[in-house]
Amino acid sequence: MPPPPPSVRGFLDAHFASPDDLAAAPALAELLRRECDGLDASLRRAEARLGAAAASWLARSSEARANLLRVRSREATLQLESLVGNLEDAAFSIVRQAPMSKLSSILRKSNETEWKQGKLLHAVDAVKDIERELVRISTSRPQWANLVMAVDSRVDKTLSILRPQALTDYRALLPSLGWPPSLSSPDTEKDKYPQIPNPLVLMNEGNKARYSQSFQALCALQHVQGNRESRLCQTAKVTPALADLKYFTRTACFDNGLWAIDELVHPIASRMEYHFVKWSEQPEFIFTLVYKITKDFMDGVDDVLQPLIDQARLVGLSAKESWVTGMVKILVGYLERQIFPALVCSYQDHATVGKPEVDSSWLHLNDVMISFDKRMQLLADSGIQKMTSLSEGLSRSLSVFSIYAEHPDWLQIWADVELCSAQDKLKSEMEDETSWSCSGQHDQRGHMENSTKFLLSTREDYKAPPVCEFVIKTALSMVERGRVLPNRGMQIQYNRSSSVRFLNGFFLVLRERCEALQLSNTALEDHSLSKTSCAINAARYCENVLREWDEDTTFLDMGPQGSLFTDEIGFLVKLGTDHLEQILSWVLLEFEDLSWEYVQSIGSWSGQTILDDEILDEENTGVSPGFVPSLDVLMDRTAKLKRYLNSKDFLDLWRSIAEGLDYYIYSSIRWAEEINHAGAGGLWAELVSNRGFEAGGPNTPSNIDPWLIIGDESSIIVGTDRTSCFERNPVALRMEVLCGSKKTNACPSGGVGVYNPGYWGMNIEKGKVYKVSLHVRSSDALSLTASLTSSDGLQKLAAHTITGSKKTFAKWTKVEFHLRSNQNNSNSRFQITTSKSGLVWLDQVSVMPMDTYMGHGFRKDLASMLANLKPQFLKFPGGNYAMGNYLRNAFRWSETVGPWEERPGHFNDAWGYWTDDGLGFFEFLQLAEDLGASPVWVVNDGASLNEEVSTKTIASLVKDVVNGIEFASGGPKTTWGSVRAAMGHPEPFKLDYVSIGNQECWMLYYRGNYQKFYSAIKSAYPDINIISSCDRPTISASNPADLYDVHVYTSSTNMFSKASMFDNTPRGAPKAIVSEYAVTGNDAGKGTLVAALAEAAFLIGLERNSDVVEMASCAPLFVNDNDRRWSPDAIVFNSGQHYGCPNYWMLHFFKESSGATLHPTAIQVSSYDQLVASAITWQNAKDKSTYLRIKVVNFGNQAVDLNISVAELATGVKKSGSKQTVLTSSSPLDENSFQQPEKVAPVSSPMANAGQQMGASVGPYSLTSFDLLLEPSKHDSV
Repeated sequence: MPPPPPSVRGFLDAHFASPDDLAAAPALAELLRRECDGLDASLRRAEARLGAAAASWLARSSEARANLLRVRSREATLQLESLVGNLEDAAFSIVRQAPMSKLSSILRKSNETEWKQGKLLHAVDAVKDIERELVRISTSRPQWANLVMAVDSRVDKTLSILRPQALTDYRALLPSLGWPPSLSSPDTEKDKYPQIPNPLVLMNEGNKARYSQSFQALCALQHVQGNRESRLCQTAKVTPALADLKYFTRTACFDNGLWAIDELVHPIASRMEYHFVKWSEQPEFIFTLVYKITKDFMDGVDDVLQPLIDQARLVGLSAKESWVTGMVKILVGYLERQIFPALVCSYQDHATVGKPEVDSSWLHLNDVMISFDKRMQLLADSGIQKMTSLSEGLSRSLSVFSIYAEHPDWLQIWADVELCSAQDKLKSEMEDETSWSCSGQHDQRGHMENSTKFLLSTREDYKAPPVCEFVIKTALSMVERGRVLPNRGMQIQYNRSSSVRFLNGFFLVLRERCEALQLSNTALEDHSLSKTSCAINAARYCENVLREWDEDTTFLDMGPQGSLFTDEIGFLVKLGTDHLEQILSWVLLEFEDLSWEYVQSIGSWSGQTILDDEILDEENTGVSPGFVPSLDVLMDRTAKLKRYLNSKDFLDLWRSIAEGLDYYIYSSIRWAEEINHAGAGGLWAELVSNRGFEAGGPNTPSNIDPWLIIGDESSIIVGTDRTSCFERNPVALRMEVLCGSKKTNACPSGGVGVYNPGYWGMNIEKGKVYKVSLHVRSSDALSLTASLTSSDGLQKLAAHTITGSKKTFAKWTKVEFHLRSNQNNSNSRFQITTSKSGLVWLDQVSVMPMDTYMGHGFRKDLASMLANLKPQFLKFPGGNYAMGNYLRNAFRWSETVGPWEERPGHFNDAWGYWTDDGLGFFEFLQLAEDLGASPVWVVNDGASLNEEVSTKTIASLVKDVVNGIEFASGGPKTTWGSVRAAMGHPEPFKLDYVSIGNQECWMLYYRGNYQKFYSAIKSAYPDINIISSCDRPTISASNPADLYDVHVYTSSTNMFSKASMFDNTPRGAPKAIVSEYAVTGNDAGKGTLVAALAEAAFLIGLERNSDVVEMASCAPLFVNDNDRRWSPDAIVFNSGQHYGCPNYWMLHFFKESSGATLHPTAIQVSSYDQLVASAITWQNAKDKSTYLRIKVVNFGNQAVDLNISVAELATGVKKSGSKQTVLTSSSPLDENSFQQPEKVAPVSSPMANAGQQMGASVGPYSLTSFDLLLEPSKHDSV
């Protein structure tokens, strides 16, 4: 505690000097309290007075600021009024001069121009002053916008008077200067024009002074007008409400040239047009004259006018550019009025008959325009840095092609003419068959002489035919011609109408040539193979050129999605891919035909191999003579394809051939879905993870995770080698024990060895028995201890000792025994230890609880939860798990049957973990039988998430699926049925449903593959219902199916709305199987109430449409809380606990729906759209009582009162025995957990008012079930 301050200490010392003073402490304390209360009251009064004073000051301050603002507003108004008055006076004096006598007029004539220009400059100065003040006000006082608008209105009216007057005075001055000059007729035969004198250069000093003053006055007026427009545009951006006012123009004032120079150009235009009319058939003379006048006057304009522009401080403006712009506008105007309309009429008149001469005129005129633009660009470029380069296109004001901006239909005609001309050239090129040859010699008409800027690829890179190079060159030439257009939009229109259409036409021809090359599967002709390869090369070459063009700035953003050639590239990709696939099919079919007899002879694949009548040793490699011819043909085909095809496509083709051969020669295929460790480490009760040490891969030494070592490197070395006794599981664990029982190198207490923690800890229960099985081999006499312990190994729950002589364990020996736990531990481990030196090998170590669901290896608590839902079908082995990311990791049923030690296991790459396949094809069928559910087998149809087997090579996979059906439902004496019988189930399983694939209808080969599977299965097992991954509209007589699969993953709101998803589905076969549905997204969490309610509404809709929906299941079902790969799930567990999510409890409301009867029930409620309801009658299997179950989902946030009316009941409702069950919680986002496993769970209560007419209430965010017990009918048995 800090010491008291000096003042407090002094007070205490003064009043408590002795112990006797303590008696006065209470009185003193009371005195101090009263003094403090008085001080507090004084402070409050002072605070109130200060508050009142502050409020008064703020009010007076605001009033003072308002008054000051009004004063400043009036000052600004007066100042602006004065400035605008000066401007109006100047304008009035210019326009309305006082009348004077004739003598006075003559005397003053010489000074009249000077006087007017002075007044004009005075007016311009006034406008500048006004602008400065308006800019200041707009920046600092935006609330004075009305004042600014009023001033702007008056200034605009004044300027609308000044500009015409200034232009009139300027025009009146020009004739006195000798402007416009006279134009003499040129010598058209010699294409020569005489030199034209420039009056501007010949002006005397007096005229020059008067002209300079007039020119500068007009420029000054234009300049101030431009500044005003810039300020008004900026104001409109800052104040959007002002943007619609008429006087806010967004056009830069000088974009179209200088007024003064335009006035020089206009008079000369009429004189030029006098000559233009004589050359309507020879437009090149028109362009030559314009260029001649522009060039002859260029230097004079620059010498005389540029200094005047500089004096006027028009920064960045060029007299040359303005002069060129004005001359181009004259030419464009004439072309627009006279030349182009005549050409358009001729084009339209000849539209239905041949028009080569019209096309020639168009092309000739555009050639002249292109040449003119280039010359004018060079002319204007001299000394002008701001001009664009020709490659970027001229500005609109400098290009004669700006004529197309106002006439897009004329631009379209030009593009059409260019296209027709290019197509005519291409036609003659394509008629030369050598142009299509990939290997023959061809002339260099298609050589890319000047186009290498856009091309990195050459046709030689792709072995493409020369005609492709001609096409690319022609298209690029058209693009180059279009680049003279002055804006991007015009270039895009031109290119789409010319070069793109030209390329499309050629690509269609290319496709037609490919489609014409149809081969017999039994006669693969070399010349057709060569031509098809050549077409593929052509497509690849053109595709890559277009991709390179797309990356060039010339074509940037020319297409709808940024790329001009997106559709064309896609077309070429498909063209090349389709015909590459055609070649692949031809080659593989040919190989299949040649090798079929050999492949059918299975014996030639095993045992000794015969070659040239000699028996080869097992160590040698040989190939049956029945297989050699097919391999020879295949090698010949691939050698030719390597010569014909470009290298990339050949490499892809060869890989596809190799894959096809692999599937052809080796026939192997790969819901409770194996996801979230739902099977391994979950429903399947095996406690040891990676029991066969195969998870680290076939190469040794390898990772043995999650196995860990007991002891350090001085006492034990642990690794893996390939010495196992199981052929398909070659990896075994090798322990080299270095310590022993001797004191010099004694093992630590408890020994050394390895332990396995299982799947995030083993749940060991007191009194339970666990079966242990392992294979062991030793280099010496053996002494091992196998035990269940706590996670740290210190607490021993059960143990067993394995001993034997060196001879006993010299070879692999299977050891089995039972362990009975003496206590509970949910985080246990299994360990194997020894204190004896030597080498010990272990493999296929298993620990299984003896108490499993129906004795078949399933974890009892989890399987019981599943059984409580009374599932009608079990879909397995899953979706993505059945497919795999890659086919090598897909589920292969034949490798998951037989003794578990001989199952190789596989990496579940869809969900990222290893599975030993203890839960295999047989176990899934057994689980379905134990649950009383129909198994639905999802077969791999030759597709993974990243790969696909073509229909041409699918036969082996089809055969494998048929074999799988035989395993499930064949007799015990059939080939595969005998395997099942050997596993302890001689009776066939009832397999009624097979799903072909997992929603792969969109994939390239699905439909073709599906038909192969369908035909083979129906032929062998006609009673099996086959499920298609395609939607109902695609199913037909040519693409049949018994059912079609539907997956629904969406938000809770959307899932609720899908209650009516099947209401309008046409009745009749095929029915739907909704094999996967779940609410996903933020409101789904890890399993929320609102997600369960949305799914309940969806299921009510399915229940209502049971005539078109066969069955439905949520997905996924299980999740190990330690490895959650997907949310939400219905059942959550760890090694020793479990709980149901709200959607699990929701499913209890529907477990009686199968076999139930829909019943008409009316539920009346005031306008409320958040309810979904249905009613069924069902019979309790135990006591044969019949119930009417009314289910109501309230998806809204308010309680609702219902009036329920039940009609058409055969019997009445009993007065007692009915109940109401509700699933709800305090928040729609509530979830269950290990701590609160039934936070959201159904609660039942008896109903007192049950009847055919009754009222009821359902709470917000709830699922309610009213189970009304019905009177027994007369037909019910006693």
